Amino acid sequence: IEDALIREIKEDSGMDVLEYELIAQRKIKNRECINGRFPHYCYIFKCKVEGEIKINEKEVKSINWYQKEDIKNLKLEPLWKFFFKKTGVI
Repeated sequence: IEDALIREIKEDSGMDVLEYELIAQRKIKNRECINGRFPHYCYIFKCKVEGEIKINEKEVKSINWYQKEDIKNLKLEPLWKFFFKKTGVI
């Protein structure tokens, strides 16, 4: 999982992961992944990164830095709302 984290961060954002910590994980039984598989496993990491954001538009809808207060006002998918609540972000 850690190798995938580092690879995906680089691929999606152009940034390099310096440090990481797994802060939440969950097995989602009723959410299909893009490969059509059930269940879906979600892992949330807190990362220290370096570099400039270079968004890969084929992989990512958007990338931005947000303050905790700003995240509360975003239109979030239910899964992200769940994880942000679970981790104390909102």
